[in-house]
Amino acid sequence: MVESTGGAVPKKEPTAEEMAREIKSLAVSGEFLKAEKMREHLLQRHPMALSEIVASAEIIDNEKGAQMDQGHIEIWNDLYSSLSQEEQNCLFYATRPAVVTEGKLLFAQGKPNKRLFFIDSGRITLYHKKGEERHFIGQLSVGDILGEDALLDITFATFAAGCQTDVKLRYLVDLSMEGWDKECPGLKEKLIDYCLKKGRTSTLLKKQGFDKRMYSRHPAEGRVIAHIINNQKERTNKGFKGFLQDFSRNGMSFDIRLSKRATAQALLGRLLELEIDGLNPPVYLVGRIVRLGFHLHGDYSVHVKLDRVLPENVLQAIIAS
Repeated sequence: MVESTGGAVPKKEPTAEEMAREIKSLAVSGEFLKAEKMREHLLQRHPMALSEIVASAEIIDNEKGAQMDQGHIEIWNDLYSSLSQEEQNCLFYATRPAVVTEGKLLFAQGKPNKRLFFIDSGRITLYHKKGEERHFIGQLSVGDILGEDALLDITFATFAAGCQTDVKLRYLVDLSMEGWDKECPGLKEKLIDYCLKKGRTSTLLKKQGFDKRMYSRHPAEGRVIAHIINNQKERTNKGFKGFLQDFSRNGMSFDIRLSKRATAQALLGRLLELEIDGLNPPVYLVGRIVRLGFHLHGDYSVHVKLDRVLPENVLQAIIAS
């Protein structure tokens, strides 16, 4: 008689074919994250099962394409038709659907907006509030984008966007694009290009005369030394250096390099003590960061509004230096 050891029967390792069938089942059910995770396991456990690996990738992509909201795709045909199938999937599944009821705000004036909106139906009113008065800027509706500046700039909204009717839309959070450089290189640039060509917000702002520049800007060169001022109005040891780009009597901009976008987002709204390196006698200024513009390879332009308007002779001394 053979005695039982009482041990558990080891679980059988699934074959490549079994894993491929499970991937297909998950993809057909719309569980794409689980399907992609299962495909990663397939790659790890059966790296030589090339036909199953390739076929499972095609199944996931095909199901993603088939399960898109076709009404949304038709509205945004100009955008999606310029993309490959892989890019279409990447963009669509990075967005989230929403229905916003009449009277609700999509974002408020003076608050950061980190979302890009694709309007599928309804009407949105843009307005600028000054004191108790609301100044009408314009309206957006089906096929319009909103928040295109959020793709590049980290800034406070200069206007509010409210729903005049119930609005159906999809929106993209800027963090959704973190993996695009690896998954779909070039997609972000295509989306930015589309927004620059099709976005109507900047045109509406110009038509209504919303020019935030009170004083002329002048090109400037030199190094800026900036220290963060805390809530107790004290200068801290946290700081950074940058290179001047331009100057006006109530503002300035300079370039810095940051490794993470989250660091740039954390700087928005911070109060700074600023020193223009090389001036004799030295000039110290105080200002608040109101916008950070992203360029390439971690380069940002920092836009600062000064807490006081500079005398003309001080401005000329900075420019001359």
